Amino acid sequence: MDTTTDTVILGIAIAGLLRKHQSVKALDWRAEARTALNVKRLSPAQAAEVDRLVAHVGDRIGKQRAAAKRIDPLVIRERIIRDVTLSGATPGKLPIEIIARMLPEAARRITPAVKAAYARADYRTAKHSHVTSVVCVLGGPSRCAAESLSGSDTPRNVGLPNAYGRIAYSVATSAHTLVVSPTWQRDVADAGLAVIEGMLTLAAVPVGDGGFAGCLSLYSAAWARQGKGTSLVTERGVIARLSDGSFVHAKDVTHARKLARARSGDAIAERNARDARNNARAAARMTLDGWTVGELAVAITAPDSVAAGNCETGTDDWIERHFAGRVSATVGDVLRSAFATQDRVRWAVAACLVAVRRARSSAKKAA
Repeated sequence: MDTTTDTVILGIAIAGLLRKHQSVKALDWRAEARTALNVKRLSPAQAAEVDRLVAHVGDRIGKQRAAAKRIDPLVIRERIIRDVTLSGATPGKLPIEIIARMLPEAARRITPAVKAAYARADYRTAKHSHVTSVVCVLGGPSRCAAESLSGSDTPRNVGLPNAYGRIAYSVATSAHTLVVSPTWQRDVADAGLAVIEGMLTLAAVPVGDGGFAGCLSLYSAAWARQGKGTSLVTERGVIARLSDGSFVHAKDVTHARKLARARSGDAIAERNARDARNNARAAARMTLDGWTVGELAVAITAPDSVAAGNCETGTDDWIERHFAGRVSATVGDVLRSAFATQDRVRWAVAACLVAVRRARSSAKKAA
């Protein structure tokens, strides 16, 4: 007899049956061993080996059960963290009944931290009647969400004086429910992701460094964005931690790469230089020396002022004050009058710029 082979076969068979039946007394183990070894009768050595294996595996099950009875709730919570996959699959090592009992406890423990982060996000709520609650759910960003409900109630029901009720006021109400993972404290708060760009992060799962310059780490995440009124909108995508220590929300990795590039040192320097040039040109436009002879000779009309964003009434009043009785004017005429009187200078310059651009566009089309 190959004792090693027989022992392995018996061990596998007995361990499988014990896990299935959870009892050493539920079956005739020697009969099961004969079936596993495909023999009609066990030898004395084989029978002794069966008894030894059953006692060994049964002892392990007994110790596991005894430990489970003494287990601390925090230890169960850590097992939830360890066993529950980020996709929300049912854990294989912990009974789902225990997890279901522990989720309210996990929610109770992390509620103060979640509500503190929620307060920093400063979402809109009803002034006199609002409720914020935290619920735990197994899974990653795909399972977490921010739910909102709005309505109205009588003043008396929300604790306002009865005087409001006598004139038939109704009071707006709102409720926000934050559905987060039991591991929110570890995955989100401890990682510094609780509130980013004024929005509460509901879940975050590390997915590497993003694979592009300027990104230190990347997270698959879900967050709550302010919607219309007091409503909240759940958005899912990625959060990127950039090399300058800031964070950005993005729809996907490609979008995060574009945002990281826009916030890079070279891009910022280029924008600053462009802004400086634009500011210099704008400052020069505030004097006649900043305009060419050809630009000063361009004809300007009232529609040019309206196209620049000035209102029609204000445009008509300005023309009446400075060009009463005239039917036409040039950019130079308008600028000289505006600079001399300091009357709506910025609005006058804007209208002149529109007139110059219109003249350039017409010249190109004619060419």
